[in-house]
Amino acid sequence: MTKEAVLAKLSASTIIHIASYGCWDDGVFVCSPNPSTNHGEDGATPQNRYLITSNDVSQLKLIADLVVLNFGYGNKHRELQRRTPAFLVAGAKSVLLPQWAICEAAQDKFWYHFYDSLHADGIHVTEALRKAKLSVREDKRFRHPRYWAGYCLLGNDPKVDLKQIKTAVLDKHLTQMEQTVLKNLPKDVLNEPPKSDQEHSHDALIRQLCLHLSDLLLDHRDDDVIPGLVSLMNGYRELARSRDSKPPVQKISTSITSSTPAVKLLSLVGFHFQAGGIDPTEPPVALYPQWDPDRLMDLTIQALQGIATVSYQADCSYALSKVLLESSAVHSDVIDLLAITKHMPEIQLKSADHGVAAVWGGNVNRELLLKLGFAEVGTLLMFEGNSHNKKLLSAVLQVLCAVCGDKGVSMLERLDPQFLGVANRRVLSKSPSQSPVKSARLKHSSALRSPAVQQPPPPPKRLPSLNPVLISDSKMAFSTSWQIIPENEAEVKEKMEVSRSLTTVRTDGQVNARVTNEWHALCSYPQALQALNSLGQPTVKRTKVKVHPGGSPSSQRVPLGYKPPLTLEAIEQRRDYAHYVLQERHRDVARRQEKAVRNVFLPYVNNRKVP
Repeated sequence: MTKEAVLAKLSASTIIHIASYGCWDDGVFVCSPNPSTNHGEDGATPQNRYLITSNDVSQLKLIADLVVLNFGYGNKHRELQRRTPAFLVAGAKSVLLPQWAICEAAQDKFWYHFYDSLHADGIHVTEALRKAKLSVREDKRFRHPRYWAGYCLLGNDPKVDLKQIKTAVLDKHLTQMEQTVLKNLPKDVLNEPPKSDQEHSHDALIRQLCLHLSDLLLDHRDDDVIPGLVSLMNGYRELARSRDSKPPVQKISTSITSSTPAVKLLSLVGFHFQAGGIDPTEPPVALYPQWDPDRLMDLTIQALQGIATVSYQADCSYALSKVLLESSAVHSDVIDLLAITKHMPEIQLKSADHGVAAVWGGNVNRELLLKLGFAEVGTLLMFEGNSHNKKLLSAVLQVLCAVCGDKGVSMLERLDPQFLGVANRRVLSKSPSQSPVKSARLKHSSALRSPAVQQPPPPPKRLPSLNPVLISDSKMAFSTSWQIIPENEAEVKEKMEVSRSLTTVRTDGQVNARVTNEWHALCSYPQALQALNSLGQPTVKRTKVKVHPGGSPSSQRVPLGYKPPLTLEAIEQRRDYAHYVLQERHRDVARRQEKAVRNVFLPYVNNRKVP
């Protein structure tokens, strides 16, 4: 293995075992020369191309719990305990090495029992070292101390579990292989990949919301769907505010369950569904979400209220559905034009203005504006402001503002100049000499669209006593260097702040988990609650029973109002689904708590990539 490959492996390894040729006097060990290395004039490879020195090692940032150096025997072993090896300086927790040459048979026996103890028990290094020495000593051939007493451990005494390390390495390799295979496939035909943090981000949720709203506009078959969705979400808000013992379930109409976009929209904001009663023919019920951490409920209600007005105009609904599929920058440009038209109708918009041309020049945007009553008259873009068009314009503006963050909140009720021309959700500072009327003109918005100078990100904070290292998107390791500098007062205060943050995250996670269990107990058994009134009551024997027509004395007659009992399979399915809902919500709570813990330590990570 070449020098470059060895150094790369050292930085990413938890357990390091080096068996090579080396020299303690010079502090080096040997690797294979790189074939592509340029040779010297005499044809020999330069030593710095295949020798790893102490200086090379000390410049690394190691995360290793244990480093085994099985090379370089000599007469310098008496000084090893007084000198700090370079691996400890680089961040390794402990270093194990033999102080003199030992025969190969004794070494093989020692290393076998040493690693077997770490693999079977997951114990501290000193305990594994003791067991390995005793195993060698029990052999009659190696009872003399020269065969087992030369192994020296420097640094800390970490606990090492080889099973856990092997599992983590296997998971890493499987993930890499899966990513390689999925990259070469147009679609994952076996299973749906787990959602990453980016897919759970607020921007990703807003994109999904736009997609479902667009599908809802295109699949609008029943007028009761949108009012039913609004009523269902308002019921959740009232229940979340009251927090009474009312079961958090609500029966929904078949018009909602038969609409695929409506079901997907409810699932996005956290609703689940289950059977509505003992009778399978009864309409299903919706299980309210136990929380709304992404604050999608209010945005969805606002968008649905606007869609309820637009949905009666088929052409406008179709045009709005296509605009919703565009990027957030397009949404922002359309909001600018509609907000100026609504809040400042006295301003005359010119079609040649930069902002107006950007909106009017797009086919998708122009189709929507034409349906709202806009028309190009000469060099001006005019709006036919009758009551019908104004109502449609307000409804479309309400829908787009719901998916445009802080800008949408500000521009819905008034014209906020500081948001004009701003495509993202941040407020860009403006010159104080610029008047609101000038800001309202879209021809000046091109200046606001010029990209701001990005300031370099602040340097990461440091916690030398913890040294968090980001291994992957979901894993983080902590390594403390041996003989570290004592903590100063500033670091102690910083660690206390981290501790308080972790306590808050842990408390919030426990509260959310408890609320999840409480809501599960209230909403998972509506069938049982409905059946309690009839269970345990004496059976009333009726003298006359009405039956369905068409029967005969030789055939089974079905009474009117007969409800077939649930089969064992149906009962198990309902029970399994109730547990599935509970597990899904607990996984959501755990994922958010894990992300919160990661965000606490992320400012102190030194190896994260700067976006």
